[in-house]
Amino acid sequence: MRTGRAAGGVAALFSHHRPLSTSRPAASAAAAAPPPQDYYAVLGVPRTATDSDIKRAYYKLAKAYHPDTNKENPAGAASKFQEAGKAYEALRDPDKRAAYDAAGSAQAYESGGGNPFGGGGGGGPFGGAGGPGGPDVEDIFAAFFGGLGGSPGGGRGRASRGGFAWGGGGGGGNPFANMRPAMPDAHIAVRIPFMDAIRGGVRTLNLSDSGSAGGGGGSGGTRSVEVNIPAGVGTGATLRLAGQGPRPPPGYPPNTTPGDLLIEVDVEPHPIFERVGPDILVTAAVPLWDAIAGGAITVRTLDGDKELVIKAGTQPGDRLRMRGYGAPRLGRGGVSSGRGDQYVRVAVRLPKATTAGQRAAVEAVRVAFDGRAGAGGAGASSGEDEKKKAA
Repeated sequence: MRTGRAAGGVAALFSHHRPLSTSRPAASAAAAAPPPQDYYAVLGVPRTATDSDIKRAYYKLAKAYHPDTNKENPAGAASKFQEAGKAYEALRDPDKRAAYDAAGSAQAYESGGGNPFGGGGGGGPFGGAGGPGGPDVEDIFAAFFGGLGGSPGGGRGRASRGGFAWGGGGGGGNPFANMRPAMPDAHIAVRIPFMDAIRGGVRTLNLSDSGSAGGGGGSGGTRSVEVNIPAGVGTGATLRLAGQGPRPPPGYPPNTTPGDLLIEVDVEPHPIFERVGPDILVTAAVPLWDAIAGGAITVRTLDGDKELVIKAGTQPGDRLRMRGYGAPRLGRGGVSSGRGDQYVRVAVRLPKATTAGQRAAVEAVRVAFDGRAGAGGAGASSGEDEKKKAA
């Protein structure tokens, strides 16, 4: 299996492995033999380390000695990486670890037939192409790219937060054959006008590939992305643009999958309309006489001015329902289905009695409804009326 540059990097890491020379006399070889090597010491863990401790230590060393991060001394880094791989292969499996513990050292373990790099199949460092005996492919690539995303059976076809993407193609064969490195997703917030959220439309975003939008990656520069705003979208909604997130930076494997762009919507408030889900709430002034005797008023809606019938006896604070005049209902998949309602909150507008005739009429209404006259009686006049008479 090859995964862009990563596969080539793995091959390069083990290309420095050479079989031990057997041309020297046995006595000279024994005299020059290095001190016994301890795989636990190679990984920097105690003999009581857990499987998780061993895996974590190996990942750390694999990243530290990767050739891409050791340009000045690639041969030395490859040697350290090979040592870490041998140690991890011996200690990652419970049976092999038990055999190593019984042998006591790396040399004794390898001479006893436990060398993970000594299998058949051509003498390669993995014991033959595709055969057993080498470090686990998943573990090696997880060390380079930070873990696997998805599952080896299809799904979305990419990791949702970086790592690896999986191609489709069912089971059978090598489950890692279709793995692709994947960039993480990016999150940005976009504020849109109230009526744009109601009607929907297309909005153009200018994005930076330098990683400033979140998620990292990119090669610099800007690009434009068109976003379809579904009618009825509201604050807190998230729009996903597949493949429009961070681009792989230089040096990444050429088949690395771009991340997704997740757009978090924030809708601007409106001076007249208040939105509660798919419903719209407005306040309308109703004349006193229409509230008492009934009538009709003009009300602002999302579709323009509409007439609203006021029933007799309408009270301040009442909510009058206008069916189907609300915002679009946003269903699954961003498809609008039907509309909400508009609710009109009644605010009764009181008239001012400025003339003697108006005050007399108000007093008559008071007597008719309340059964009593005001403090000044129906014929009471204000100081202003007295001044007019004097003039």
